[in-house]
Amino acid sequence: MSISFLLLGILPLLLFVILDTFFDLKIAIIGALVLGFVEMGYSIAVLGGIDWVSIFVFALLVGMGLVAIKMNNPIYFKFQPVVCSLVFGLMMLISYLIDKPIFALVAEKYEPLLLKMDGYQMLFEALGPRGMMNYLSAITLGSSIAFLLHAAMVAYAAKYMSKWWWIIAKGIGIWVVLVLVIFIQLRLFPISI
Repeated sequence: MSISFLLLGILPLLLFVILDTFFDLKIAIIGALVLGFVEMGYSIAVLGGIDWVSIFVFALLVGMGLVAIKMNNPIYFKFQPVVCSLVFGLMMLISYLIDKPIFALVAEKYEPLLLKMDGYQMLFEALGPRGMMNYLSAITLGSSIAFLLHAAMVAYAAKYMSKWWWIIAKGIGIWVVLVLVIFIQLRLFPISI
């Protein structure tokens, strides 16, 4: 995975912060929306299409951007990543609670492709099919908690901190929270091989 794929999604928000520092809110949001549109084109050109997650995130970016412009308040735009994290976190949590953990379902669907990946194959062989599904179920729960914590963290940053702390909470925050929650989860509930 290249760094460019890791930056997708955060670049429009980073551009918003930079433009909002030097220009008015409307210019900052329009700049972010244009860059979001460019990212969608990049996804089509490089990946051959756009998945539903990208469409959802972009639609939310546009919708909340327009509301922020109309209300002349950046808080609406800053809550776009909050809504995204809430939706993803709740979706994962619900999938876990109804005993259809999303990561396990994806792994079942793409098992032949995943088994070609060295790390996945080693883990699969060590845990066995049932152990692997239990592991993916636990990761689904941990990820749902991480996304919900991220939503709370970004909401707090959007409301009470500077726009620079907000972008840090949005961009780096999800990775920090994911690693922390999954580390704690694996320490409390170790996977036996």
